[in-house]
Amino acid sequence: MSKGTLSQGHGDVILYEEKDAPPASPRIQSKGCTTMQQNCAGMATFHNTQYEAISYAIYYANQVTGTSDFVLKKGESAQYFVQTGDTYAAIPGNTGVPNGTPRAWITVG
Repeated sequence: MSKGTLSQGHGDVILYEEKDAPPASPRIQSKGCTTMQQNCAGMATFHNTQYEAISYAIYYANQVTGTSDFVLKKGESAQYFVQTGDTYAAIPGNTGVPNGTPRAWITVG
């Protein structure tokens, strides 16, 4: 499994290549799991505590939902339902997340 660490000012996250993502699993509520684990599902909170704005993209593994793209201004948070196989990417600014931005697994909290 290929991995590395990415720090984008909103916390360190472990990155894995998307091909390593497990298939989507049943919606089982799990607190404290990451979307790289089987049977992980629940609400994830995304924060912006550092930048004027952060652009986020959530990539849903189920291929039906597609992506959720959103921007958080400094001090804002947002919650989204995620599950096994889902990933996200984020960059400072309000220009959206460009293709090719490294993705990370999501922690369900």
